[in-house]
Amino acid sequence: MSALPGMVSKMGQGLTRQSIHFVPVLHGRLEFALEVARRFRRVRPSAVAVELPPTIREKVLRGVARLPFLSVVHYEEDDGAFVYLLVEVTDPVMEACRLALENDIPIHFIDRDTKGYPRVREPFPDPYAVS
Repeated sequence: MSALPGMVSKMGQGLTRQSIHFVPVLHGRLEFALEVARRFRRVRPSAVAVELPPTIREKVLRGVARLPFLSVVHYEEDDGAFVYLLVEVTDPVMEACRLALENDIPIHFIDRDTKGYPRVREPFPDPYAVS
């Protein structure tokens, strides 16, 4: 893997540009949630950004505050279809939110709210490979 100019790439270190640390994840995978927690402790961030849209921020944070109890964030799209998002301890995005809340660190929901987001089934690597 080659790094972009100004970017550091080391096995187990993730990607860093200036003071921004990127942690690639697979949703709903415990191995990635554990990696998020490990990097959170190592980096001690001043803010956390997650790939969720700001339109569901309050619902997600309510669900994260209830952990370890499961919650489901749901909303209706313009075409009447319902979207469901599970808030669980094994999801690395929820773990990032939980750690930020516990440590009183600002959380930014930075994904765009895309209506009718297509479901694409892609092969992913074995999540154990992250360790």
